[in-house]
Amino acid sequence: MKLVKFMTYAAAGLVLVNSSRADTTLHITGSTAFRSATHNAIKHIFSGGSLQYAWVQNLAGNATESNSAEAFYQGTVTGVAGTTTIKTHWSGSEAGVQSVAGGFKVKFLPAGTTVSSGGTELAFGTPDTDQVDPDVAMSDTFQASSRFKAGGSTGSGDFATYRALNGHTATLPTGNIVGIVPFKFVASDDAPASVSNMTSQIARALFSTGKVPLSMFTGSAADQGVHAFAIGRDIDSGTRLTTLAETGLGALAVLKQYEPRKGGSRAGTNGTGATGDGIAVDMFTTNFWPVETINGVTEVVGNGGYGSGGTVALVLANHTANNQFMISYVGVSDAATATSNGAHELTYNGTSFDPNAIAQGDYTFWGYEHLYYSTLGVTGTKKTLADKVAVQLFNTDAPTPHYNDMAVSRKTDGAVVLPFF
Repeated sequence: MKLVKFMTYAAAGLVLVNSSRADTTLHITGSTAFRSATHNAIKHIFSGGSLQYAWVQNLAGNATESNSAEAFYQGTVTGVAGTTTIKTHWSGSEAGVQSVAGGFKVKFLPAGTTVSSGGTELAFGTPDTDQVDPDVAMSDTFQASSRFKAGGSTGSGDFATYRALNGHTATLPTGNIVGIVPFKFVASDDAPASVSNMTSQIARALFSTGKVPLSMFTGSAADQGVHAFAIGRDIDSGTRLTTLAETGLGALAVLKQYEPRKGGSRAGTNGTGATGDGIAVDMFTTNFWPVETINGVTEVVGNGGYGSGGTVALVLANHTANNQFMISYVGVSDAATATSNGAHELTYNGTSFDPNAIAQGDYTFWGYEHLYYSTLGVTGTKKTLADKVAVQLFNTDAPTPHYNDMAVSRKTDGAVVLPFF
C-alpha cells in the first residue's frame, strides 16, 4: 500500500496510529474457529466511541473483520490507564498452545497500522512485522490432549520443554473455559443429495484411508464407483484435534487427507478454488497432501492440510471431477461460509446441529473453548485486559449454547458426554 500524506487520511476519516501512544498492547493468537466471537468480545470491552480498528482481507477477497486472519484494535478500556492496543493473528488452536507453552514467536500487524472507527480493510499480504511472544492463546482443546502438552520437548522456542498452561481468570471454570465451540461436517457442492449424514464410523474410515465409497452413505451397491475424498486441516488445528477425538480416531491420529488441485495449483491458495465457479478440481488423481513442516513439526504424506478453516470452507464450495466429492470438518462460521457458496451441511450421527441439541447431549460434535495465558507471564494491565476479554466471552459473546446453558459436560476432548443431573 502506497503511503500518502496524513491530511489525505484525515479527510477520509482515517488515522495513522502512533505506537508511542499505546500504553498497553495485548497479543492474541490461536483458534480460528473462535475468532469471530473473540473479535466481538474485544470490541465490546472498549469504551464507547474510542475504538478504531483494522483487519486483513484474504486471498479470495471475501473476508470480513469477523473472520479475518489478523486484526488490530485500539482505544480506551475502562479500568485500564492510557491507550490500549489488542492485536490478533489466528494460527489455529494447536499452534496457539505451542506458541504460549513453548515460547514461539508469532507475527502481528505493526504499530502505525491504519485504523478507523468503522474498521479499515487492509489488503491481503499486508506485512505483519511485529514478531513477538503472544500473551494469550485461544484453544478449542485441553492442553493435556495437545501435541504440545506440558513436559514435551519444544525443539526450539524460548523453553526446553512445553510448560503447563493454567487458567486463572476469576469466576471462570477450571481450564479457563470461556465457552462451547461446536463443529460440523460439510460435503462439497456436488455431493449427491443422498450424502446427508456423517457417522463416527464413516469418519474414522474416511480420514484414516483418505476416501470411502458413496455406498457407505447409501447402502446401495450401485454407488460403489463414486467416492468421498477427505480434505482438512494441518496439525496446528484444534478443529482437527476435536474431530479426531470425537469420532474415536484419537486426538493425534495420523490422517490421510488429499490435496485438492485446481488450474495446476493447490485449490484455495492461488485465488482459485474459492468461489464455487463450477470448474472441476483436478484433484485426487495425483497425491495425498505432501510432506510439510509446520512450526518445526514434520507432517508425513497425507497428514497435512490447510492452515485455516476459512480456506477449507471455500474449497468445499467447488465442483470436483466426475464420481468424486469432498468432505471435511469446520467450525460453525466456516460451515456457514461453505454452505452459502453451495456446499452441504451434514447431520452427525443422525442429529442436526442445534444449540439446544448440544446443551442436552444429543449433538456431541463440540469442545470447550479455553483462553490460555502465556507462561512467559501475563501480569498487570495485560492480565486485566485478558481477563476482560475472557469474562466478556464467557458471559456474552461466546456462541450459543453458553457454558451455563449446558445440561451435560465432558471431562476432556472427545470424552463421553454425561448429564449434570
